[in-house]
Amino acid sequence: MHEQGLYHIQTVSERTGISLYNLRAWEKRYGFPVPKRSPGGHRLYDENDIQALLWIKARMERDHLKISEAIRLYRAQKEKLSASPGPEPVEPRTLDAYALLENTPLTEEARALYAALKTFHFRRSHQLLDEGLERYDLETIFFQWLVPILKQMEKDVDEESLTPAEKKVITEVLLGRLYRLNALYDRDLEFPPDAIAFAPSGESEHIGLFAITILLRKNGFSILYLGPDTPDEAVRSGLDRLMPRSILSTAHKKESLEKLIALYERQPKMTHRLPWFVGGRCAHLLYKVNDLKSILPFERNRAAFDRLVKQMMRLKERKT
Repeated sequence: MHEQGLYHIQTVSERTGISLYNLRAWEKRYGFPVPKRSPGGHRLYDENDIQALLWIKARMERDHLKISEAIRLYRAQKEKLSASPGPEPVEPRTLDAYALLENTPLTEEARALYAALKTFHFRRSHQLLDEGLERYDLETIFFQWLVPILKQMEKDVDEESLTPAEKKVITEVLLGRLYRLNALYDRDLEFPPDAIAFAPSGESEHIGLFAITILLRKNGFSILYLGPDTPDEAVRSGLDRLMPRSILSTAHKKESLEKLIALYERQPKMTHRLPWFVGGRCAHLLYKVNDLKSILPFERNRAAFDRLVKQMMRLKERKT
């Protein structure tokens, strides 16, 4: 990190997952972004540049846009936001990369499932899930049904069209179904396991992390799942005894992210060499800390999940 909240190109590449080559090429070909320059001529990016790059990357992955199309769309939306009328002049706002994922529309099948869940027609809900699992693979059910439903629930709670109690009931129904699916792929733990997965103490939201655990087990990985609200001591004990190849965590609150970073920094040096992969709504706030990595929330984005699988496969091959 440079002075005054500016970042060198290497740091930007690490935070966004965009290669150094592409960062330079996009600037040259499309004038995007336009970083400041140090007295020595080095590129210096600010936080707005990073968020803009994440927005572009998310759009390309979700909608399979070309870089030129994604940049054109970004500029159009930013111009629209900047031109919004208001009582006072409004500074140009950074577009949130993760809003794209949150605005994924419900498919007709997912809409039918959500309607059944909201009206507490749970028998119908399970019938729809059974039919879906017969027609689609588990990844499709998760990323095209479950993820949009979870996001729609959050939106409905914010708009007060769904109460927190109703959200909890629906979440528990979905979790119950995930536990049944997990039984199909759960197996004896390998030593060392490919990963330990947990939500830190105080973090109760874990449905996304649990679903990712099931998908990883389906892909042949050995995962020890510790669940939500995991005490620090339980995490340390698991790391010390099992020495997993990697660690999966989730952070839906800033406090959870702070706890993960504190937990990471308190680990012995040997554990510091373990890759930590963090998902959840606050993952994008994570600055890279040694081997502590943020992956564009892997439980909400199929492309990010695929990258996670590739990285874990490399770890598995490297240490077998």
